[in-house]
Amino acid sequence: EIAVADTQAEGRLVIGLGTGYQRYEFDRYNVVLDDRVDVFLEYWDIIEKALVDGEVEYGGKYVSVPKTTFAIGTQQKPLPPIFVTSSHPKLLERFKKWKAVPFLAASTLGSPVLYKMVDGLNDAWKSIGERPSTKPLAVMQYLAITDRRSEALAVAERARYVGRMAHHLRQASPPLDGNSYISDQPFEGEYTLDQYADNMVVGDPHTVAEKMVADIKRLNPSNYTCNFSFGCMPIELAHRSILRFKKEVIPLIEKEVGPVEALGASPELARKAS
Repeated sequence: EIAVADTQAEGRLVIGLGTGYQRYEFDRYNVVLDDRVDVFLEYWDIIEKALVDGEVEYGGKYVSVPKTTFAIGTQQKPLPPIFVTSSHPKLLERFKKWKAVPFLAASTLGSPVLYKMVDGLNDAWKSIGERPSTKPLAVMQYLAITDRRSEALAVAERARYVGRMAHHLRQASPPLDGNSYISDQPFEGEYTLDQYADNMVVGDPHTVAEKMVADIKRLNPSNYTCNFSFGCMPIELAHRSILRFKKEVIPLIEKEVGPVEALGASPELARKAS
């Protein structure tokens, strides 16, 4: 599927990989959550051999594959660019040769948690003898542009919904409604709507630009992904934010930090993945 997708995209595919985190899902596949990195790496061994060598035969602790050949490979050789949503040292070590870009997102929790995640990533790089300052970094922030506090709080409510779903899926028995959907129930320690709005990149164009400039100066990302649509966001609001972002926010950012395409440790990869 990766090879077909890259071929159909005429060599523009970017691969995104992650180990997963939802206990509810792992339990139903009879996989121990704490084994997820080792399981993931075995699957990657297979995918890598299939795409790079065109042939794989594998016998691992978790996965076994008889000798199998593949008639199609990726258009990008040896592999398309890779982004990984993990800061685990074993995974970073395994993907060093492919120059995979760690992709970190605190999602609804915003910059305070994102900064802690990146600090953890930097510690992981150091633990395997690497200098974090030489490594590319991709981050994602939830973003909405609005001049009204009432609308910012409505956006925060969308984020709270996403946060609740993610929290409940980490549990062995999430709360379900009569239709087997996860219930929109609060959990202990969740943010207030004001905290969601303040911690995410939400506000008027100047506020959004200030928050993004702070992120850029603090993290020096090679790729900054903006998620404009989350938690069943009305498409009109998301579209309006996108248009205002291009017209009103980007010029403010570039006034402070220069052209956005020149940011980060790996601008070529950042441009390709945009």
